[in-house]
Amino acid sequence: MKLYYFNPNNYGQQYFVCAESKQDAIDYLLKYLKKKSLDENECYREIYNETFECFKKAYVDKSIELEYTIEEHDVGDVVQTEIC
Repeated sequence: MKLYYFNPNNYGQQYFVCAESKQDAIDYLLKYLKKKSLDENECYREIYNETFECFKKAYVDKSIELEYTIEEHDVGDVVQTEIC
């Protein structure tokens, strides 16, 4: 199991996904974003829908590696987030 960090290069929302492979992590993130785009309250629905559509387009176009910085972390790695 690895931890995958997805950081959109457009300063959007960042995600951490625990999965067996990068492809599994991408699939889990697509599923999560689709669910959030449908389930969230009206205030956030548009944001999640836009994020889902952008991620899905990058997936279909096979440009996820260009649109997102993706880091793969092993067990024992420490990931420190930025302080805003």
